Amino acid sequence: MVYRIPEGEPSIVFTLKVLGEETANRLKGRKVVQTIRSSSWHQKYRKLNGGKVQIVLDDRFLYHARITDMQRENLADVITQYDAECGGFATVDDFKQALRRAGFRFKDYTGYMVYRVHFVPVG
Repeated sequence: MVYRIPEGEPSIVFTLKVLGEETANRLKGRKVVQTIRSSSWHQKYRKLNGGKVQIVLDDRFLYHARITDMQRENLADVITQYDAECGGFATVDDFKQALRRAGFRFKDYTGYMVYRVHFVPVG
């Protein structure tokens, strides 16, 4: 069954290409509680801390979630086993591979400032 994405609602959009099959399945099962986002995403959604967003995978609406925290971090500081697991990855290496597929591959991780976004499924 394909669900249409409600228009006008803020979204956290994930792609199978970046996540990989295992992590995408964890996302579908509501087991992912964190994502890493760029400064441009944060500029658009910075007022949403505590607000509701759509969780979307490859243009398919999965569920609603509430953002519980957004922290500005150096990317090198969020590459830990804990952050990997919160993001749905089994290992730090899986997490690093996804980060490279997402575009964080042009400079050392210390050169990127990102936002660690925590969320919880609702409904």
